Amino acid sequence: MNLITLAKTGKVIAQDDIERVEIPKKNLLTVENIRKVVCNEFGIKENVIDSRCRKREIVQARQVWQSLISDKIRLSLSRIGELTGGYDHATVLFSKKTVRNLYESNKDYKKIINEIYKKLGL
Repeated sequence: MNLITLAKTGKVIAQDDIERVEIPKKNLLTVENIRKVVCNEFGIKENVIDSRCRKREIVQARQVWQSLISDKIRLSLSRIGELTGGYDHATVLFSKKTVRNLYESNKDYKKIINEIYKKLGL
């Protein structure tokens, strides 16, 4: 397994766990970068997003996080579930469907998602 050390943070990650996607200003789109932006946008602490908490704001943030990882980094649903709190592939699939449905039907939710995309440079 190839490991990559991120220059900015010194954090070591498995190359299999990310697909390099360039963001302006030489940033790398990673699970952690997405996590930080999503938590910031939803106004929650980073340590609760991957917990088993079922509060609406935390669940919605987690669903967006899982959906973005799936769409932009292209990990398997099982791997995404592992990385986002030990969930199974069916939970991640449900998250993706929920995010898509809310994006299409809720204007406020759509604004939040668009702002996350903007902050990630997508």
